[in-house]
Amino acid sequence: MNTAFLSPSDGQWADVLETVRHDVYHRPAYVRASAEHEGGTPVAFYAEDASGLLLAPLLLRAIPETERIDATSPYGYPAPLWTAADPTPHWAAFLHAAQARGLVSVFVRLHPFLPIPAPSCFPDGRAAVVKHGPTVWIDCARSPETMWANTRSGHQSDLRRLQREGYYVEVSGEAAPVDALLPEFVALYRETMDRVGASPFYDFSDAYFRAWAHSLRPYCRIAVVRSERGAAAAAGLFTEVDGWMQYHLSGTAAAHRPLAPAKLMLHAVRVRAHHGPCTRLHLGGGVGADTDSLFDFKAGFSPTRASFSSLRIVCDPDAYRALRPEAPPPGEGFFPAYRSQT
Repeated sequence: MNTAFLSPSDGQWADVLETVRHDVYHRPAYVRASAEHEGGTPVAFYAEDASGLLLAPLLLRAIPETERIDATSPYGYPAPLWTAADPTPHWAAFLHAAQARGLVSVFVRLHPFLPIPAPSCFPDGRAAVVKHGPTVWIDCARSPETMWANTRSGHQSDLRRLQREGYYVEVSGEAAPVDALLPEFVALYRETMDRVGASPFYDFSDAYFRAWAHSLRPYCRIAVVRSERGAAAAAGLFTEVDGWMQYHLSGTAAAHRPLAPAKLMLHAVRVRAHHGPCTRLHLGGGVGADTDSLFDFKAGFSPTRASFSSLRIVCDPDAYRALRPEAPPPGEGFFPAYRSQT
């Protein structure tokens, strides 16, 4: 079994992605941008033998007041990818390499459209898959008429009103490149985060957004809703990889909030996806995977649901117990138990 922790600059990482279906969250440029925002060292664990391969994007983090490290996956849905019919040997190789690297535990966000690792791939009690909540996705292979019929009546009414009042949507492309629309998106996004009192986590830096205009540009789509006079009313950053679109971030101008212009944005993007190469537009779930008002907003666009789960792995049980004596099993409570939930 060949194993390695690959850096984003290692060409092998990108080469592996050419052989397996993946999303933007697996791209080296995305993991690097996430590391600059979240902290940690961006890597991808790689294992391969004759039966197939395993690739898992991770951020390696120092554990405060110790000489040990742990890992988390970047923000989003960067699930591990594998091609072997039975990846158990590859996960065994991961545990061996993780212990050699000094990793105590790993928290992995899974992807709603990709396979979920079975806990049976790990020794008893060392790993657990935790289901967090539902997400919403739109089947863009269906006709625009079907997508409209699947839209909640209240959303339909709001969409008609927006169109009557002259609102329209501009999506990045040849006529409007990403870097031309990005400043308007960033301004609306930051205005919205300030207004709702969002967690500091969502205070993305200028450098993070510049990555979307440069290293992540091939996978980035910006949609801007404009009033009849051309003012930016709402904007969203979407990703597009391998036929899947993800609704990544968005914002709405306070002056236009009563009309809910983001509804027109999502409607326009799903119609565009139908006429393009994308078959699925994933809207995600609520805050913290809860079925809250954000989830309800998204649910008005489609009846189809997926599920967001996480994989929790204790790489070194002795070190884990030393950091948090009497810690619950990985499938229970906050993980890793030795870190603060705040």
